[in-house]
Amino acid sequence: DLLDFYGKLGSGREAMPHFDPWQHTTNDVVRGAIIPLTWQATGGVAYAAKIAQRQHDPPESMVTHDWRNLFLHLVAAVVAD
Repeated sequence: DLLDFYGKLGSGREAMPHFDPWQHTTNDVVRGAIIPLTWQATGGVAYAAKIAQRQHDPPESMVTHDWRNLFLHLVAAVVAD
């Protein structure tokens, strides 16, 4: 799911068309992509809750991160695990 989401970022894609992996932090991606993608008429929904509606598998691991770091580095760390 993370790689699917990452594939939605960038020029000509579904979310955050101005996304630059070498510039944008996790905070930038949350504000520019996740919040807009999860906004509903009744308010926001956690991205994890939105994913859970489609998938019923329990999480395989816990990831801690700093929103000031590049989102690319977060994705790389999760994929490397």
